[in-house]
Amino acid sequence: FIEIILAAYTLWRYRMSTTTKLATAILVCLAVFQLAEFNVCENAQVFDSATWARLGYVAITLLPPLGIHLVNHLSGDKRRWPYGLAYASGGLFAAYFLFATGGIAAGVCLGNYVIFEQAQNTVYLYGFYYYGLLIAAIMYALYTAMDAEKHIKKSLHALAVGYALFMVPTT
Repeated sequence: FIEIILAAYTLWRYRMSTTTKLATAILVCLAVFQLAEFNVCENAQVFDSATWARLGYVAITLLPPLGIHLVNHLSGDKRRWPYGLAYASGGLFAAYFLFATGGIAAGVCLGNYVIFEQAQNTVYLYGFYYYGLLIAAIMYALYTAMDAEKHIKKSLHALAVGYALFMVPTT
């Protein structure tokens, strides 16, 4: 609910811009993932646990491309290929997880998190995609921050630090 409240506040508080849309999309994807985890572990509502697992995986699969797009937009980089390539690869994984039989199955509920069962033939490729894009986003943010104005530089550095703080405990 925190992510949904933050998304609603963002839409209410800030004028509609690309930054607002991207931030809201990131918050909604995080909320969908959290909802999926909850429904996998606690008597799934609306969908069965396997469907919630697939929806959750699609949501987290879209996070790296959204982050690359946010870095691109904040930095003022006019090139579209960085986020276009990220969305294309993310879209392929999302479609696979959503529609492939056995791509994702409901997982094991542990004390603090859920371990989703992913098809073995995609584990390393997906890990390369996910962590590769996260690392690319950090490098992209730091690189584009070098020539950015002070307030943009601060935003890009904060985004890079946020990515790193996310990656360390989850890895």
